[in-house]
Amino acid sequence: MTWKSILPKNRKLALLLGLVVLVIVGGISGKILTSKNSSSQTQKNPVINKQVRATNNVDYSPAVNDDNAVSEERKNDPSKAASTLDNGATASDTPLSIAITRASLNQSDASMQVATIVNGATTGTCKITASKSGQPNISRESTVELQANSYVCPIISIPVSDFTVKGDWNFSASITSDGRTDIVSWPNNPVKVE
Repeated sequence: MTWKSILPKNRKLALLLGLVVLVIVGGISGKILTSKNSSSQTQKNPVINKQVRATNNVDYSPAVNDDNAVSEERKNDPSKAASTLDNGATASDTPLSIAITRASLNQSDASMQVATIVNGATTGTCKITASKSGQPNISRESTVELQANSYVCPIISIPVSDFTVKGDWNFSASITSDGRTDIVSWPNNPVKVE
């Protein structure tokens, strides 16, 4: 067997085959060298692979009654509005306003739901009105209440069956508290009632 019979007839193929063999041998050698180097470093300094975790000193046990006393007192007496609430230090210091935060169809009970947030009042009456040209207005009322950290009028639901005509309706909200009143329209009017 001669040397010429072993070599492929195509020189380019022979060079490519030789190059592939060199890359494989080089990759294996490099991997062996780097793994030896990193394992010797770990032996010299074992802290490299050790994870450092911060100490957690947070007490996750339930709050004791004394921790909640101030919050409970504020919730039970809305006239003691706190500065953390949206309506300021005292309700009378802040101008009275109401904003509609949602007016949309609730598919599960086939009703239009309107949600509001109140500023400048801890008590009072909210009125939601739906209007459409040529149709009688539809109105519902609720009272101001504290929810989470804001005063709101709870979500008011108007059954779709109360709307005499389907189509585009305009929604507005008003608040009356201590002789003051504010009225606002839903900025996304009209709302399609179907």
